[in-house]
Amino acid sequence: MSGLIANYEKILHRSEAQGKPPEFVDYWTQWAIATLGHVFRYSMDSKQQEKVTSALLSEKGVESWKRMRAELIGIFKRMFADPNLLPKFRDVQRFFKDDEEEWELGKVTVVRPNDIARYVHPRIRGPSLEAMKGIRLPKEVASLSYYDVYFAIFAAAIDKTLNRDHDFVSRLLSVPIPKR
Repeated sequence: MSGLIANYEKILHRSEAQGKPPEFVDYWTQWAIATLGHVFRYSMDSKQQEKVTSALLSEKGVESWKRMRAELIGIFKRMFADPNLLPKFRDVQRFFKDDEEEWELGKVTVVRPNDIARYVHPRIRGPSLEAMKGIRLPKEVASLSYYDVYFAIFAAAIDKTLNRDHDFVSRLLSVPIPKR
C-alpha cells in the first residue's frame, strides 16, 4: 500500500505546479504514508480501515488519496504551528530527514518518554527523549514493527492532536467508497 500511496503522491505533487502547496509537501512522502499508517493502526476500527483500503485500491485511488492528503496537510500544518506540541522547525527538509540539530529534543516538552514507549523497541525505552535517541540497536534486533524515536515523537503528537480533533478520522473517511 505504501508504494501505491507514494505513486499517488508523485502524481499529485506534479499536478500541483500551478497551486502553492505548503513547503513541507516537497519532503513529506514517507512521513505522510507513516502518518496515515499510524492513524490507520491506532485510531481506526476495522470498518474504517476497510473503507480507507477500498478507497485507495479503487480505480479512483488518486482522488481518494488527494482528499485524505488534504486532511493530512491540515493536521501537519496545525502541528507545526503549535509551539506547545513540537519545537519550531527552521528547515522542513532537515526535519523530515531526522536532523538532530533541527529536532532539538530538549525543546520537546509536551511529548514525554512514556508517550512514545509503546511505539519504540523495548531496548530503546529510557528516561528521556535524548537518552532514547542515543541508543543504537544492532541490525539483527531492529524491526519495522517499531518507530524510530523521531517518528514516535511525531506519532505521540498526532495522538495528542487527535484527542483535541475528534472529527479528524471522520473527515479522513469522508472519501466515498467506490462500488465494486
